[in-house]
Amino acid sequence: MDEVVLGVPQLAGCEAARRKPFEEYTSRYTVVKNSWKGKYMRIFCIGPRQVATINPQSIFRVTNNWEYNSHLVDVVATPGSPTDFTVTIGKIGKPETMSFHCNTAMERAELLTDVQRNRAKFDARYRQQVFNHVFDARKYSFYEEYRNCRIRITSIAVVQLSPEGNVVGEYLFMHIKGLTSILANPRTLILLYGPQLKMHLYEMEDCQRVVTLIEEFSRRFIGLPPLREVRRLTQQQFDSDRLGVDRAEMVSLAKFPVSKWSSKHPDTPMRRILATTQKYLLELDATTYNPVSAFFFADIYALIRSEEDEQRLMIQFKEPAITKVYTSPMRDALLAHLVDCCRASRNLNVCVIANLFDRGKRAAPCRTPIPEEIESTLLNCLIDPSKGGGPIAMTFPEVVEFFNANIEYSGLRLSENREGLFAENREKMIFSGLAALLNNFPVTDDPLVVVQQFYALRRLCVARIGFSSVAVVPSFMKNIEDVSMKALKMNHVAVSHAVVDLLGTLMTPHHDYYELAHEEANKNYILGQEQLVLRLLRMLRDYATTESAALVVQALLDFFVYALCPPYCESTEAMLFTSVMKDLVDTTGKELFLLMQHGCNAISYSAGQLIRVIMEEGTGEQFRALQLAALSEGGIIGQLHLAIFSKNRELRDLARQLIAYWTYENTDMQDLMRNIFPPALLYYLQSSEEPPKDEMEEERQRNVVPMTSAFLESKLGWFKKRFHPSEVLSRGAAQNLSSSQGDGVFKRPRHVKVKTTLNWPMFFYEIKRDHLRPELIWNHTTRTELREALETEMRVLRLGMSLRHENPTSWNYREFEVRYPSLDDELRIGQHYPRLLFEMKDPAISRPKEFFNDMYHRFLLSQEPKTKMSCLHGMTILYEHYAADIGQFNDVEYIVRMLETTFDPIFRDRLLIFILQLMRVRCNVKLFLDCDGLKPLVDLFTLAHLHVDRPQLRNATNAIENNADTTDLQDQEKEWYYTRDGAKQGPISYIRLKHLYEEGEIKTDTKVWAQGLSGWKELKEVPQLRWGIMASKSNKLLTLTEVSCVILDILLLLCACFPSMDEHGAIMQPPPRVKRFLSSPQVLPHIVQLLLTFDPGLCARVHSLLYLIMEHNPLMSRFFLTGAFFFCSHVHWLGCSSIMSSATPVTSSTGISI
Repeated sequence: MDEVVLGVPQLAGCEAARRKPFEEYTSRYTVVKNSWKGKYMRIFCIGPRQVATINPQSIFRVTNNWEYNSHLVDVVATPGSPTDFTVTIGKIGKPETMSFHCNTAMERAELLTDVQRNRAKFDARYRQQVFNHVFDARKYSFYEEYRNCRIRITSIAVVQLSPEGNVVGEYLFMHIKGLTSILANPRTLILLYGPQLKMHLYEMEDCQRVVTLIEEFSRRFIGLPPLREVRRLTQQQFDSDRLGVDRAEMVSLAKFPVSKWSSKHPDTPMRRILATTQKYLLELDATTYNPVSAFFFADIYALIRSEEDEQRLMIQFKEPAITKVYTSPMRDALLAHLVDCCRASRNLNVCVIANLFDRGKRAAPCRTPIPEEIESTLLNCLIDPSKGGGPIAMTFPEVVEFFNANIEYSGLRLSENREGLFAENREKMIFSGLAALLNNFPVTDDPLVVVQQFYALRRLCVARIGFSSVAVVPSFMKNIEDVSMKALKMNHVAVSHAVVDLLGTLMTPHHDYYELAHEEANKNYILGQEQLVLRLLRMLRDYATTESAALVVQALLDFFVYALCPPYCESTEAMLFTSVMKDLVDTTGKELFLLMQHGCNAISYSAGQLIRVIMEEGTGEQFRALQLAALSEGGIIGQLHLAIFSKNRELRDLARQLIAYWTYENTDMQDLMRNIFPPALLYYLQSSEEPPKDEMEEERQRNVVPMTSAFLESKLGWFKKRFHPSEVLSRGAAQNLSSSQGDGVFKRPRHVKVKTTLNWPMFFYEIKRDHLRPELIWNHTTRTELREALETEMRVLRLGMSLRHENPTSWNYREFEVRYPSLDDELRIGQHYPRLLFEMKDPAISRPKEFFNDMYHRFLLSQEPKTKMSCLHGMTILYEHYAADIGQFNDVEYIVRMLETTFDPIFRDRLLIFILQLMRVRCNVKLFLDCDGLKPLVDLFTLAHLHVDRPQLRNATNAIENNADTTDLQDQEKEWYYTRDGAKQGPISYIRLKHLYEEGEIKTDTKVWAQGLSGWKELKEVPQLRWGIMASKSNKLLTLTEVSCVILDILLLLCACFPSMDEHGAIMQPPPRVKRFLSSPQVLPHIVQLLLTFDPGLCARVHSLLYLIMEHNPLMSRFFLTGAFFFCSHVHWLGCSSIMSSATPVTSSTGISI
């Protein structure tokens, strides 16, 4: 770099042996000193030997210091003020006091807590009494059992001790939000601790004494107000609310097995599971999966990736300021996932660092922003380390370390110049600091030093002026390229992550009011360095299959997303876009599918974005190659799981779009979808409806604001500081810059080559809903079975691929099929479930004829009576609603023969109802008559006389009535004969015949005869005996009266099909075949005699049928011999009109539930 142009001096290295160590502090706070001279900002430092104040315009310029042993008397809260505290000094002589002011009450409490940790060093009386306040107790564990312990009340906390006396827990007064107890146990004490009010339960003898000490010490030493009152709890309430987290919010999204290291178990780590939810990091017991603790992602300050142990990681929290230590074989994947979760919780300052964060270098608590004055001091020290204020100049790496400890990962709080004549030129300071970092890059093999340098570069480049400076000053970008290539050659994971993180920051602006021209300059310069890009691609390929570099992989994927994916790709030059995409596919095509199945959502999402943009804007060959890879690598399984079950909207929408592209004109993928989903669900792909808006994909937008004219105008003015990086360049460099950038900014238009026509949003929306239709049963159970099938297949595939590294492996997608065991008990015919057809009032079937044929096919093949009944029932319903679509039924004769031969009353009833529906279609009527279907109907409709237990109508009458039981009357009529051993027996009554059958004396093949039969017949051949005796105890669908009603309805339909007059009123000759048969002397009397049942429904049907039969019938004379007029005169009160009248006949209806 040209140091003359930049005006930044080079720093000579200092030998460590010649330098004196600086005073080490454990914490620092920015306070205001109150004195008679005025108010001055100071950095209040607390160390193991002393407390001191430092001028904020330096890092080590001490203005006052007081050692514990010789000077400090006390540090206490100022009464009456929530933020002031007083320092008393002078153990020898007259004491002096100094007053200080903190920004908040919580900051004062934290400062006093840090000071009081050393109270035993300056308070002899406290030192003598420090071990007096110890109490025997029992701690209630998450295993719901008490364990012996001891607690000690100190000046700052309730300290839990093991039975051996070791410290295993500390509950600072400043974080105790309340005290209470168990309602039924007065010997208990509950501490409500931390931001989520986690509860800790102790049982001890003297609870009131402990409460008194906590309240006294917290007020006296820390200056805390009295604790708020908390209602007492039941044991059940404590167990359910112990973590202070609603159980509904503890549904884990990801889980990682870890080993936890703590003071409770110093030698043996505890097996734990770290689970993440939307807002919380949960620690679960590995055996019971019970939650042990919960932390807000917003409370995480830093994630530490240990360099000493390749499995160790630490999590540092802001409040309470504690550190959790874990080990995990998937450490980097876990860290990458935690970073992603924190970002999703809007905790944008979390980052992964190589060393444990040193609170002694930060000028404020972790949850408190650094004041602008401290930022200015750190920038000045970067520019000139001699301004550190110590006895000797700091080395540049030490300045950088202090800078990183105080400046957040998201950059400086103030990065723009302020209005005012004497305001500092902050933008120029950032520029000079960036120049100093690049001009003094460490020449060392120590990766931690190099990492710190890149961390500092990233913190400056994330600011607007830093980003623009790199774009405007060519030497800046050249130096960044050189140091990046050199650092990448170290092959150190932490260094590589820091380098790629910096490059990603330069690829797209992370600040508001960005200039697209500067983004284009930075991005296209980096992408134009072919060797750098290829090295990054090879790193991505090599690290994709290892668990130890997930952080680097995440940063690399972000880098290429910024280069190729919308909305960032608009600033990428077209030629560079094409070449980078080609190199990406050639180098890491297969690895992208592996990364898409990564446990970290951020990695999975970025890999999916890259695959998507390749399919959208790549070549046709690349498109087909990725379609094939989606099957061979099993990527479709993971994306289906995300598309259906993910609660992360970005992941869900991306997965759905990828599936749409993978199935586009891909028969193998389409066959796979048919093996996974029911066809009725896939029909929604053809739907023209739109799902709700939250099911539609949202276009991804930048989360930063572009440059506006209003912002530019705000920079102009007489008293406003102005700065542009080009102002420090030489004239020639400035001219070259302006000519290279050009006057206009061109956005690269996107060229999406594939447009899917299927309605995938509607398809996935319907998958989430419950469906209960004849063609589809879909509910929570089937979705769970689908989830389990996908997860099992992913697990098996991942295991199989991990065991075969030497040979390439491919997913056997052709044999993958999802089965739904919950539907095994459902009768399924084709793609339909007849049971649901029965339950629907108005079934909606997409292809009724196909369904009817499938059901009839199953009816013919099945030997199980229940299945045959269900099929017959379904066929009836389908024909009732879709007769026109189904058309003629050619097997009417087969149905009639089954009616003649069946011995099952339910099957008989189902057949009759089915025939009734068939007769509603005229083309089936002729088939029915041709097969002599009237005869079995006539044989059956007289069964109504056997219905002896029908409800009797009671009406007022003056006629003489017979009060005898109908059964007794049947027993008196002895008209039946039977054979036994070839000899004729009888006559006997119908009731006696029934008893003989039940006793076994008469069999189904016993010959019987009665007057009216054409000859001796076997018992089973006589319909009245078959249904009245043989099937009397069988289950029935219809009563015998209802059977007759259905038959009469069929006869009414047949007669209606063949009227006695044509459309011109002419009488038809010869009369219709149906009417000739029904008016025959063998049939007509039986029809008329049904009036004697006195059943209203039956009599109404008989009346209507007789009217149709006798209308213009030349055989009317026979009608007078049947007794019809006599019977009608007795049933006139049942609603039957006179036969002689010309009233319109009653419209027939079955009245039977189908």
